[in-house]
Amino acid sequence: MNFFLPFFIGIFIFSFKLIGQECATVPTIEQVAFIRSFKRVATRNLKVAMGIIDIPYQLHVLHKDDGTGGIEKDLILQEIVALNDIYLKANIRFVEKGEINYINDSKHYDFSIPNEDALASSNDVENVINIYCLNTIKGGYYGYTYHPEKARKNRVFISKSGFANLSTFPHEMGHFFGLFHTHGKSVTENRKEPIDRNSDKDNNGIIDCYETGDDLCDTPADPNLGLEEYREYCLDNCETKGKIPSVSGDYYIPQITNLMCYNQHSSCRNQFTPEQHSKISQTARYDRKNLRMTSSNMGTNVNGSVRFFLQNKKPMSLTLDINLYKFDKSYSSENTFTFEIENKSTQNLYVSIINMDITSEVNKVYPYRGDIPYLIPNERINPLNGYITLDKNKGREYVCILVSLQPLRIDDIINNMRRQSGTFTQNIYKVLGSKLLPLDNVKYNGGKIIKFSGNLKPHEILPIMLEMEHL
Repeated sequence: MNFFLPFFIGIFIFSFKLIGQECATVPTIEQVAFIRSFKRVATRNLKVAMGIIDIPYQLHVLHKDDGTGGIEKDLILQEIVALNDIYLKANIRFVEKGEINYINDSKHYDFSIPNEDALASSNDVENVINIYCLNTIKGGYYGYTYHPEKARKNRVFISKSGFANLSTFPHEMGHFFGLFHTHGKSVTENRKEPIDRNSDKDNNGIIDCYETGDDLCDTPADPNLGLEEYREYCLDNCETKGKIPSVSGDYYIPQITNLMCYNQHSSCRNQFTPEQHSKISQTARYDRKNLRMTSSNMGTNVNGSVRFFLQNKKPMSLTLDINLYKFDKSYSSENTFTFEIENKSTQNLYVSIINMDITSEVNKVYPYRGDIPYLIPNERINPLNGYITLDKNKGREYVCILVSLQPLRIDDIINNMRRQSGTFTQNIYKVLGSKLLPLDNVKYNGGKIIKFSGNLKPHEILPIMLEMEHL
């Protein structure tokens, strides 16, 4: 991308009286073409549990030459927590790669976009999102980043004001994972976008909403709420004032709470649509797949295995979706099975097991009073000491095996999960949060045996999540 592009766009925007432009991210023609042409592998409905992707990030915080100034660490970390709350619905979790990189550099403290490489080229960490936390971005911008493209740069730039207004950070991360502004890919594109987008007016076989505006169909047409002529329609109670007219004589009904819109009231911008979540998820899986956590050498090395057997001793094979293991076959009430857990570590491993049935009821499977909640080194056990027979209810059932170095308050975990809304995998992450070990440490092998390994710290938990189709 031409680093001077945001300034030329800023001049162009001014001619259309765009007030309070906060975002300097504008896609190039090549980026739009790349995003449109990138093969989107079909994913399941995000209301169904999927594997959670760990996306590593590195924070770079600018100070003045003497080490003073800079954005407070607590504010940044609060924004990371809020970011995870939003993006977990797209099955993404952001995980810190390393300690904060503090940069004492007055020249870049108040940042000028053309100087990006002078700052970032010597500080970037490979295969992570490099988040540069700046005092200001000259031009009045709160943040910017890069849309997916072949020659990608894994950088996000946020100013102090951008962190303070709560919506800039998730907005820029939306761009990073392939989202456009709800009003489209340029300032004037909204003037060409039909309000009724669920048609094919040019008869090219593509519904208009997939090639106009933000290329998504569940985000209503948006006239660009940042333009002066439309700002009066957005009220500070997050509602619209009257009807918003268009040049065609129709009326806009934009989603003014969308994180990718230009509603002047930043506190109103707090949500994505299902198609936006889906696009984020697909981009993370297939286009941003170079962003992955690597195994850490910190902590105590643990490893073991889990095997599932039918009553006839035939192994039950599984396939891995990121970090959710799915049984290759469906099973019914006629099937009876069991499983074994083996500890191949040199220390005791505590094991807890949670189940969610097809009614979404979360229950404890193990341990109960009288059970020994840990495995000694080289021990292999059947936690249930018997076989499981499925009932006649049909649907997907989930199990999570939690491995830790210390006993868990499993009843509290279950009670907290019962209060959540979302899929089984999302709710586990909501409740356990940063305690969950980055899941590139959990390895899958052979189709019939789950082998797990990782370096656990005393407070961390290694989860093994499984899905069974119950027919």
